Amino acid sequence: MKKSIVFFGLLLTALTVSTLKAEVKSFVREYTYQAGEADSKLSCRTLALDQVKRLLLEEVGVYLESVLAMQTTEVASETTTSLEDTTSLNIQAITAGFTQTVILEEKWDGITYYLKAKIDLDPDDVLKKVEEFKTDREEMAGVELLKDEKNRALKEIDSLKTLMASLKSENEALKTSSDETQYQQAKNRYYENVAILNSGQYVQQATYAWSIRNYENVLTYARMAIDVNSANTIAYSLAGAAFYKLKQPDSAIAYFDKALSINPRHAKTYFGRGLAHRKMKQYKLALMDFSRAIELKPRFSAAYFERGKVYFKLRKRRLAVKDIRIAARMGHPRARLWIEKAKRKRER
Repeated sequence: MKKSIVFFGLLLTALTVSTLKAEVKSFVREYTYQAGEADSKLSCRTLALDQVKRLLLEEVGVYLESVLAMQTTEVASETTTSLEDTTSLNIQAITAGFTQTVILEEKWDGITYYLKAKIDLDPDDVLKKVEEFKTDREEMAGVELLKDEKNRALKEIDSLKTLMASLKSENEALKTSSDETQYQQAKNRYYENVAILNSGQYVQQATYAWSIRNYENVLTYARMAIDVNSANTIAYSLAGAAFYKLKQPDSAIAYFDKALSINPRHAKTYFGRGLAHRKMKQYKLALMDFSRAIELKPRFSAAYFERGKVYFKLRKRRLAVKDIRIAARMGHPRARLWIEKAKRKRER
């Protein structure tokens, strides 16, 4: 994790000192998926899309590292050492949420599913967005969780394919009732893992929509993710955040509640629910949520700032000022502005 954070910092530093703006670059890859015994058109498309995205993001990761290498020739030698020790896997996983995979062509003939897709990449824009993740352990943990869940699903899918093939050869009937039961269980589990992959793909689309502030699309894709995997806590949290941005705090709270019932230790979900409670003038509930967010993430400057604003609403000025000062010391820009304004007002 620490190496990944260092890597993202180096990428951003390199682009900051560069005098040339990197050009937008297009990446195009294609993939053909061969249908297995248990596959449907949907499962074939899901697996083909996963593979073509993997190929695209691998290429994107290599490209970003090459941009870094060209722009860090004058950086100290220890920087080069850090780069050599770093893989591009995490930046690939994060970049998936900040780029849009566009399907150029797809064909299904009942046996194979062909997909051709592209990613248009503006390195400056993507790395600017990656900056928000580089020191946020909670967001990094979320990316790691999504990536690990996806890898587990793919691994199990491969194992289940092998098992089903051993139980039933092509065009050959299952031999015993025991084989039939085992085959059906494997097939059901196969579809469950395909659903996990499909849900993860929708989450990536929702994350991209969030990055361009298209909150209607965030909600659309988050709901699609939930439809195929009702245990996707990230999707519930994204839907809650989208509802809040769309000025529907009551719906936001419902989705945040569901996310927290699945993962009760996600600080940003408490923060989001706190904002929604405050919007509905439920100040005591908002106070509890912001306090829980701070408990889980002690350097959560925005939670201190927003809790300070709630304390003002509750006429607890001393506690409000204390929280806003803490947020300002942590570097929260609006808290710093508040402190400066208060100071100027006293000096008049």
